[in-house]
Amino acid sequence: MNVPNATQRLKFREANEADAAFFLKLMNEPDYHRYIGNRQISDLTKAANYVREKLIQSYRSNGFGFWLVTRLSDGEPLGICGIVEREGFDGPDLGYAFLAEHGGSGFAREAAHAVQKHAERELELTQLLAIVTPDNSRSIKLLQKLGFTRSNEMVFPGTDDLVDIYCWKAALD
Repeated sequence: MNVPNATQRLKFREANEADAAFFLKLMNEPDYHRYIGNRQISDLTKAANYVREKLIQSYRSNGFGFWLVTRLSDGEPLGICGIVEREGFDGPDLGYAFLAEHGGSGFAREAAHAVQKHAERELELTQLLAIVTPDNSRSIKLLQKLGFTRSNEMVFPGTDDLVDIYCWKAALD
């Protein structure tokens, strides 16, 4: 299984259908809807289908995807973080979402940094994008701390939503 290395506080694993309750909760939080979108995940069956059709399929097709981020000390799921390929973009992008109850703890930054290192060292990616809504100041600050810079804005494919595109380039030796 090709997942990022554990950090001081976090561990990564591939999501599976048994995680449906976690995804149902995460994907129905107000900030998830506001900054990421409403995926119409309204029950456990839809959550399990999402995990199977989107996440597991991405692991198989791309060798990466959104990994479940758990607390190292007790295995509690905290959020998701990973890399996805999206149609209409010039490369894979880094994404993350954490339960609101874990906000402000540094988990998102710690997870995103581990995924960024994994992308460079294990997946040999030289560039990552990040898609963020212009009013998501917390994500913008996190991306900037990780070395991402704003490159442009565009309308997210299939929507009317304007998003900012941030880019990170690996330091080439």
